[in-house]
Amino acid sequence: MSSLGRMLRARSVAVVGASARPGSFGARMITEAARSSGIDRLHLVNPRYDEIDGRPCLPSLKHVDEPVDLVLLGVRDDALESQLRDAAALGARSAVIFGSATGDAVRASVRTIATEAGMAVCGAGCMGFVNVV
Repeated sequence: MSSLGRMLRARSVAVVGASARPGSFGARMITEAARSSGIDRLHLVNPRYDEIDGRPCLPSLKHVDEPVDLVLLGVRDDALESQLRDAAALGARSAVIFGSATGDAVRASVRTIATEAGMAVCGAGCMGFVNVV
């Protein structure tokens, strides 16, 4: 399956920036990913937590034990490049970037990392994608 196909039909997802704080963006990412059909494995990533709502939470993508189909990057711009590099090293096939990736240099770096890794990327500055069917 293509990288874009993996993004749209993800069975394994890593949520970077997962949060236990009610109403936060990180908490909403978990909720939406968990209610998505077809996702078999959901990996929460945030070094501030050992677990969130009974689910284990890993300190970094380097601790995820499998390549994932999709990485949701709910991180600030200053962490974006390193997190995308970690996703590429993990073997992630695609990523959604919610932050703005402000500046030509950051966007060029994101493009280079994704291209070299063969990753499909949605964003920056987006809210992901929706399939209402």
